[in-house]
Amino acid sequence: MSLNGDGQEGIDAEAFGARIRQAAAQRNYSPAELARRSNIAKQTMSAYWNGQRFCGAERLFALAEALGVDARWLVEGEPEGEVDGGEAREAALLEAYRELDARRKAALVEVARAMAGRIGRPPGE
Repeated sequence: MSLNGDGQEGIDAEAFGARIRQAAAQRNYSPAELARRSNIAKQTMSAYWNGQRFCGAERLFALAEALGVDARWLVEGEPEGEVDGGEAREAALLEAYRELDARRKAALVEVARAMAGRIGRPPGE
């Protein structure tokens, strides 16, 4: 493990940068082209590209989409697919959620709703 962009222990930023470079090379994307395609500032992209920092969920999903890869692969190097039916990932997500402050919990819920196409709708609808 290493420090993420917020200076917290977490994602291995060097491995994250290596996977970004690997996926970009397969598409012949330069850092500038990937920055353009993912709508991330060039200076920020340079930090990700060089393994100097990690990003938040919104940028992670923008990168994954621009690169045509699974966000989980960018973070963990794990291939797509669920080996265990997803229970382990759900447990890990819940554990991480419980460690967040209220502001970040609310942001994570909004990201999840957006991904599920439920923006602005209360739970259960």
